[in-house]
Amino acid sequence: MAIAFDAQSLGTTGYTGSAFSTFSHTCSGTNRIVFVHVSLLSGGSVTGVTYGGTPMAFGSGSTYGACENQWWYLKNPP
Repeated sequence: MAIAFDAQSLGTTGYTGSAFSTFSHTCSGTNRIVFVHVSLLSGGSVTGVTYGGTPMAFGSGSTYGACENQWWYLKNPP
């Protein structure tokens, strides 16, 4: 089975002092996987990402200068 692109959502937030941010995204089809890319500046941190209340798994992370990048994923999202 070939991998097919379904949809993307883009959300940005500046420093708000809040503990979390929320963005909307809807999945469709079968045999799905959701990826979330998080890019942080100035020493921010992410300790978890959820989709529909389900925790996502941490995939990988890297740091380049002052920017930290993280990839999170969830197989068969609700």
